Amino acid sequence: MKIQNNFMYKNFLLLFSIFSCFNNQSANLIKTVENVDINKFMGDWFVIASIPTFIEKNILNAVETYKLKGSNKIETTFSFHRNGLNNPKKVYSSNAVILNNKTNSEWEMKFWGPIKSKYLIISLSDDYSNTVITVPNKNYLWIMSRTPILEDSIYFDIIDNLKKLDFNINKIKKIPQIW
Repeated sequence: MKIQNNFMYKNFLLLFSIFSCFNNQSANLIKTVENVDINKFMGDWFVIASIPTFIEKNILNAVETYKLKGSNKIETTFSFHRNGLNNPKKVYSSNAVILNNKTNSEWEMKFWGPIKSKYLIISLSDDYSNTVITVPNKNYLWIMSRTPILEDSIYFDIIDNLKKLDFNINKIKKIPQIW
């Protein structure tokens, strides 16, 4: 089973990388946040909602964890349960490099071998309690919070802002956080 999961994950990453790279020019059109205190940004982020990749469908208790390695490298761990808490927790690791050291809001995620994609931090609350990350072509997006519950008023403000930025908000799916 583990070999099949690794095979599926590697295929997902290959497809993700290919599709993410089709429209990298749009990265210049997406405005990232002006400054990320990278040390404050590190740690656990509960994934509240996303425009999911196929690997993220039917998941719950999704958590993205960032750990700084050196001055501009980030170790990333993504964990979740699929189709219920009784199923085993899945954990995937990847690495990122900060591309823009002035803002720290543009990263290149490296998944497996040559497979990589840009990640853009497009929203970050002043208190670092919630954030939004996307890819250049806007096909994927993650709304994350430091806690498993994000107040509805904050969530809907984020959705309104994403709509103004021409994201297809109908593709955004909430991810259950059941702890």
